[in-house]
Amino acid sequence: MRNSFAAATLALCSHGYLIPFFAMTRRGITKSRYLRRVWDRLVASTALAIVLLLGTGAPLLACDIGVSLSSSSGVAGDSVEAVVIVQQTHRICDVPIDDTQIVLSGLTLASETPWERMSSTSYRKVLVLTLTAPGEGRVEVVRVCSRGGDRNAATVAIAPASIAPQTTTPADAQSAPPQVSTTVPSAEVGSFELEVPQPATPLEQHSWYEALWQTVTLPYIIVLLTLLGAGIFFLSRGYRGARPFALLVSVGFLGFYVGGCPCPVGSLQNVLISATGSAGHLIAYVQLGAVVLVTLLVGRVFCGWACPLGAVQFFLFRKEQGRKGGRVQIPREYHRILRWSRYGVLVAVIALAIMTGQPVFQDIDPFRTLFNLDFRWGVPLLFLLVVLAVSVVIGFPFCKYVCPLGALLSLLQPLSLFKLRFTTSCTNCRLCSTAACDYFAIESGSRGLTINETECVRCGECLSRCPTSAIRLTWARRHIS
Repeated sequence: MRNSFAAATLALCSHGYLIPFFAMTRRGITKSRYLRRVWDRLVASTALAIVLLLGTGAPLLACDIGVSLSSSSGVAGDSVEAVVIVQQTHRICDVPIDDTQIVLSGLTLASETPWERMSSTSYRKVLVLTLTAPGEGRVEVVRVCSRGGDRNAATVAIAPASIAPQTTTPADAQSAPPQVSTTVPSAEVGSFELEVPQPATPLEQHSWYEALWQTVTLPYIIVLLTLLGAGIFFLSRGYRGARPFALLVSVGFLGFYVGGCPCPVGSLQNVLISATGSAGHLIAYVQLGAVVLVTLLVGRVFCGWACPLGAVQFFLFRKEQGRKGGRVQIPREYHRILRWSRYGVLVAVIALAIMTGQPVFQDIDPFRTLFNLDFRWGVPLLFLLVVLAVSVVIGFPFCKYVCPLGALLSLLQPLSLFKLRFTTSCTNCRLCSTAACDYFAIESGSRGLTINETECVRCGECLSRCPTSAIRLTWARRHIS
C-alpha cells in the first residue's frame, strides 16, 4: 500500500507527458518551453516518488523519550534518581502511558512515582534506583507503537563497594572538564527540580548532533524539506504546474498519513512552551526552523507549496484558469480589515501557550480532526465544517484570516533576501491581480502594480499567468528593468 501511494503520486505528476504537442501549440507555448516543462515535471515527480518510497517505508516517530540520571557514577549500594519524560508526538498513538516499558540492568528499583501528566501530551515519572553489580548500570525506556514508537537509555558507572571514592587533587580539578547543570522540568504537582550534572565533553556534543541528525532524517522532515526545495526550484523557474502535485503530497503524507502530526501550528506552540521551561520536541525546533529559514531566504514557500492545511483549501477551492466565476469575492477593503484577525489569533496563541504551558490551539484545531478522522461532535468538528464550507466559495479563508503561523511568517517575509517584483515590461493589464492571485497580494499604487510582502505566499500563479513575464523573483537589492 505504501509503495502504491508513491507510484500513484508518480503517475499523477507524470500525466502531463501525454499532452499532445499540438495542444500546447494552440496555447501559444513553444516547443522548447513545452520540453522544459516536461523535464521539470519529470524531475519533480521522480524526486517526490523517491522521497515517498523512502518515507512511507520507514517508521514514524510516535513519541519522544527523555531519561536523566542524578549521577553518572557511583558505588554499589548507592542510590540514584532517574527522571523519565515521555512526550507523545503523534496524536494517533494509542499506546497507554502505563504500557511504557522500563528495563533495568545492574540496578534494582527502590521506589517510583506514578506517571504524572505535565501537559496534554507529556508525562513524567521519577525512579529511585539502587546500584547493584559493579560495572555499568542501564535504564532503558521503550514504547512499542505501530507508528514506530521510541526508545532511550541512560547509563551509570558502578564501582565496587570496597573501592573508596577518589579524591580530586588541585591538579586534577584544574584539568577536569567543566560541569554543565541541566534542570529537568518538574511536574505541576512536583515541588522540586532535579539538578543533573553532565560533563561538557565532546561525547555529549556528539550525542546532541546525533539526536539532531536522527530528527532531520525522520520521514516527516525529509518530505517537508523536499517540498520546500521543490517550491523554491519551481518558483525560481516561474512554473506553477508542479504546485498541485506538491500539495497533493503534502495533504496525503504530511496530513492524512502521519495524522497531521507534528502540526505546523503545533510546532510554534511547542517551541514557545519549551521556552518557558517545559520539555519540548526537537522535531518542533527543526520544523519551525526550516520554515522560518526558507521564509527569510525566499518567502512563504511553505504556505504556498508545503502546508497540508493550505493544501486542503486548495483542492476545495478550484477555479477555471483565467476566471473567478463560481466564487464569492470579498471586497479588498473588507479584506484589509479582516486580515488583522490572524494577528489577534497569533497573539492569543503565544499568550496562552506561555501562560498555560500547553498547546491550547490543538483543542480547537479543525485540521487535527480532519487528518485524524476524529469526527466526534464538538467545537473542533464544528470549526472544521465551517472552514471547509467557506473554503469552497472563498479562497484560503483559514490561511488569510485565522492561521497564526501564517501571521508570523507574514511578519518575517518583508526581510526575505529574494522578492517578487514587477519589471518595466508590465503593461498594467491586471491579469495577475484579477485572475491569478487569491491572497490580495498584488496592489496598485502611484508607481503601478506592487506585491504586498505580508500577503504573498509565493504560489507562483502570477508568474505563470503574466503574458509578458513581467514578474520576477530577484535578489532584494538588485535593480531590475
